[in-house]
Amino acid sequence: MIELFSFGWGFCEAREQPPFAHKIVDIRYNLRNVPPKQILQSSGMNLDVQWFVLETPGALEVIADIVALARAQPIEADYVIGIGCQAGRHRSVAIVEIVAAELKKLGRACRLRHIHYDWAMDEKPLFWPEIKNR
Repeated sequence: MIELFSFGWGFCEAREQPPFAHKIVDIRYNLRNVPPKQILQSSGMNLDVQWFVLETPGALEVIADIVALARAQPIEADYVIGIGCQAGRHRSVAIVEIVAAELKKLGRACRLRHIHYDWAMDEKPLFWPEIKNR
């Protein structure tokens, strides 16, 4: 069975790695899109956030790659894929939900975990990068 989990790199302590996964997909830098405030106040479980993520350049390719990787695994095998964004509340959660829906359409069962999804929305990760105007 495929297991998908989302997490926030910013909540990982300095020397800690995310939980075990056969494949970690880091979307901190390749799926950057400045969200409107209402998106930040929600989470990747929200359909508006999922649509926003889907409209981000490169998102469809990332989703297709993860779905292809999951489909390539034998049905009887356990395979874990972790998807990490900075805070683990928006992009990674949305990607996990979208990939799971795609796999379900293809008849593949999967388990989902959202590690930092329910952390306080106003709590910043330990390693929150400064956003600089360029």
